[in-house]
Amino acid sequence: MSKESVDITERIVKLKPDWALFSASAFETPELCLNLLQEVQKISKKNLRFVLAIDEINPGLTILLKLQPVFELVNKMQFKISDPDLLLTHHIRSFPRIRLGNNFRTLDYTDNCGTLVRQSPSEVPLNTLIPFKNIQKIETLKAGTAPEKWLNNFLLERDNVAHPDQVVGILRETKGCYLFPGIPFNSILSLKIDKTKIEHVIRLDECSIKNPPFKRFIENMEQEHRLWLSADKEGAKRASVHIRCSGKYPIINTLMKKLLKEIGYNNFELISEIKNEELKQKNSDIYLKLNNFPANKIRQKHIDWSKDLNQILEPLSHFIFLSDLKMENISAALPIHKIEFEEFRDNLLKKIKDAETKNQQAQSDLMLHTQERNILKKITPFSRKLLEALSASRTWKSAVELASKIKQPRAILFCENENVAAELNLSLTEVPRK
Repeated sequence: MSKESVDITERIVKLKPDWALFSASAFETPELCLNLLQEVQKISKKNLRFVLAIDEINPGLTILLKLQPVFELVNKMQFKISDPDLLLTHHIRSFPRIRLGNNFRTLDYTDNCGTLVRQSPSEVPLNTLIPFKNIQKIETLKAGTAPEKWLNNFLLERDNVAHPDQVVGILRETKGCYLFPGIPFNSILSLKIDKTKIEHVIRLDECSIKNPPFKRFIENMEQEHRLWLSADKEGAKRASVHIRCSGKYPIINTLMKKLLKEIGYNNFELISEIKNEELKQKNSDIYLKLNNFPANKIRQKHIDWSKDLNQILEPLSHFIFLSDLKMENISAALPIHKIEFEEFRDNLLKKIKDAETKNQQAQSDLMLHTQERNILKKITPFSRKLLEALSASRTWKSAVELASKIKQPRAILFCENENVAAELNLSLTEVPRK
């Protein structure tokens, strides 16, 4: 980033905004705009949200189509868009749901990457919106035809339920492909580019509560304000609670104080023992019991974590002296940013997937090794007999030379040549069974 961009980023963050309105057309390139948004969101300690404010759809909104944002509509449909012809300045009064079914075999069209592809209806990726002007050819059961001619014939067969000029694309949904009439501006709920989400898109000349996008923006801010008031009220309620902790180990007490403080319980007191006068405190006090002090002596509200804590710490007691441990220079952990959290989450999910793959491979290997072991167990008796037989075996040459001297009750001859075997069989005169 340039020095100017860094300065702007720092100035925005210092304002500590909850919402940031921006104009994409004010930047030299859409990439610079996206980089600034990502950098501001990265270093902001708040859950900063963005609102795109435009004068006109073109170039105010269309300038971002180069980055192929994912549009989310008010009906929860989501798809990636790069063609400005799909965005409408007017409202669609009515347009029937027209499913294409098996009316074509393949489409030849240019995808968002600029690549010419040929796909059947089932091969088109789910939630893909194909601009009609990007379709080169439509292959039907009879023959290939130009897209415009195919569309006219298709609608004519259905009594012209829609005019061809109303169709701007083909949308792939779960149940198949449908004719698509375009996206009215008022139907746009949000945009997402990579991991940066633009919560709202509003027109500066239509900042009226009667305007649906602006109304959604105001309602969203009001909802956030209500949540903030509720959280502030809950925080005040927590701050008024007096918590007394009677833990055995200093490090556990300190850690407990730190954790409770992070969630708003600031009125916290550590006590080494509970005296009689302390038992007469007001009922709003809460005793956090972390040791073996008899619970029947505590008349106020109390939470007994002693058994759970002892169960957790018991393995550690064999290796370290918990009583000697102390926690110094406690500093509050910085909140993790949403983008950083998502990257961390994605890395963990990748590691989990790799671990699952390795686990499946290990299970397959275990199954093969188990089968091999079972086979070896079954052939063990035969192997023993074979070893005994091999210990008394002779080479064919040796047997031929000493045939008259070999005296055994029985013998097995292994030879590929039947005549050679017959000659040796006759020579073994002292072997009854052969």
